[in-house]
Amino acid sequence: MPHLNAAAKAWLAFGLGPRRGTPPFHRVGKPLSEARVALVTTGGFVPPGAVPFRTGKRGDPTFRVIPHGLDPAALSIHHPHYDHGAARRDVNVLFPYPLLQALADEGVVGRAASHHYSFMGYIPLTRALEKKYAPQVVGMIEAEGVDAALLVPA
Repeated sequence: MPHLNAAAKAWLAFGLGPRRGTPPFHRVGKPLSEARVALVTTGGFVPPGAVPFRTGKRGDPTFRVIPHGLDPAALSIHHPHYDHGAARRDVNVLFPYPLLQALADEGVVGRAASHHYSFMGYIPLTRALEKKYAPQVVGMIEAEGVDAALLVPA
């Protein structure tokens, strides 16, 4: 691990990461039945034509945009740290956009967002995620007028 600083080496060797405060909590400003909802998964889902996630020991902090309604069979999974079997049998396990659409059709949620976001959850070096990629996703979600995001960890 010659290119990693001491903190990164400790994280990889012992799972010691930076300490963070309590995450902020924001209430949805309207009834869920009127809310636009986006999904954010760490399952490593990649739509057709997109660059696969890098699955090496440094991980990959980038994300992929997945249009709502894309056929689940068209998605590939690039994540080396879980068995993909359950997600292949039923995408709702880690990326429940068909279920989200069903909830929208039933009026439980207002509607599904036009786009959802996938990260590859193995990200031992988090600085780029925190400083660049997560803020980009937040900006895209806000630009679409999304009221709530469901976070689905792998």
